[in-house]
Amino acid sequence: MKTFDFTIHHMRAITILFIIFLHCLNPLWMSNQAKAEFLLLFKYVLFGASSGIFAFISGYLFYHLEHEKLSLCVPYLRFFWFRKVCNLFFPMICTSFIILGICIYGFNLNFSGWFTAIPLKPVPDDMLNLIMYILLGGGQSVFWYIPFCLLCFFISPFIIKLNNKTFILISSILFIIPFFIGRNINGFFYYTWNGHIVFLRLFLYHFPFFIFGILFSKYKTIIVPHFKYNFISLVVSFFILEMIIFVLLVWFPKFRYFDNIVHSFIYLKTLIFIPILYIALEKINKRKFLLDTIASYSFCLYFFHCFVLQVYIILSGPLINKFTHHNSFLCVLTSVLLIVITILTIITIGYIIKRIFGKYSRWIIGA
Repeated sequence: MKTFDFTIHHMRAITILFIIFLHCLNPLWMSNQAKAEFLLLFKYVLFGASSGIFAFISGYLFYHLEHEKLSLCVPYLRFFWFRKVCNLFFPMICTSFIILGICIYGFNLNFSGWFTAIPLKPVPDDMLNLIMYILLGGGQSVFWYIPFCLLCFFISPFIIKLNNKTFILISSILFIIPFFIGRNINGFFYYTWNGHIVFLRLFLYHFPFFIFGILFSKYKTIIVPHFKYNFISLVVSFFILEMIIFVLLVWFPKFRYFDNIVHSFIYLKTLIFIPILYIALEKINKRKFLLDTIASYSFCLYFFHCFVLQVYIILSGPLINKFTHHNSFLCVLTSVLLIVITILTIITIGYIIKRIFGKYSRWIIGA
C-alpha cells in the first residue's frame, strides 16, 4: 500500500500560492506607472512558470499512485481516464458556466483568454463554437491547464510502458524542446487553428515537467540523495538564473519580446527550483494545518481564484482606489490582503460544497 507523501502534498499548497500571487498580485490602483510595471515584472521573475511545478506534482502522483494498477489490466485504464475526466473536466465546465453567467450577464465583464485575442467578441455567437469554447477551457485563460493535464493523463499510461532506454531517450528530447519554442501566451482563441498551435506550444513547454515528476517518483531513491548532495549548487544556480531573468526583463526590455530566450531561463530555473522545494519540504513529515488545508482545496483555488478576486475588486475597487492611489506600499499591501480574503472565501465555499455533496463535490470544485 502506498504511503501518503506529505512532501508532495505540502508542495502542492506552496505551488497554488505561487500561481495565485502570479495571477492576482496586481498594482491596480498604483499611480506610479514605473513602479507598477516593476511590480509586474518582479512577480513574474519570482513566480513565472509555477504551473510547471503543478505539472511536476501531477506526474509524480500519477506514477506514485497509478503505475502498478495501470500495469495490471486494461479495464483499469478506462476507469482511470473516466475518473480524471470527472475530477478535472466536469469542474472546469461547471466553473465556466458560473463565470460566463455572472461575469458576462451579471457584471458585463470578461477576463477569459478571448479578451486578449478578440476584445469585441468575448464569447462565440453560434452554439457549436460556444461548446468548443467551454470544452477547451475558454472560460478563463488559466483553464488551458485542464485540457493539458487530461492530455498528459491520456498519453502517460503508454509512456510508462516503454522500456527504460526508450523512455529516457524520449524524455531527453522532450526536455530540450522548451529551449527552442518558448511559452507562447498571447491569445487563446482555442477553436481556431492558431489557438491549437498556442495550446500545442503550451503543452510542449509544460509536458517535460510532468515527465520530470514521473522520473522523480520512479527513481526517487537515486535522485533525491544526489540532489541533497548538490543542494548548495542547486541554490546558487537558482539565484543566478533569477538574476539573469530579472536583468533581462528589467534592464533589457527588448528581450521581453524574445519569448524563447526569456522562458528558456524561466524553464531551467523552475526545473532547478523543484528539487530545492522538495528537499526543503521533506523535513515536514506530518500534516501542517495551514499547508494541508490549502493543498486539500488546491484545485478549488485554481478554478476560482481569478473570478473571486475580480468580484472583490469590482465591489471594493472605488473605495480602495480613493485611499491607496498615491501610496505604492498601500497598493501592494491591499492587493495582498485581497488575495488572502480571496483564498479564505474559496476555501470556505469549498468546505460548504464538500459538506453538502460529499464525494461528488469533486465534480464541482475538483479533486
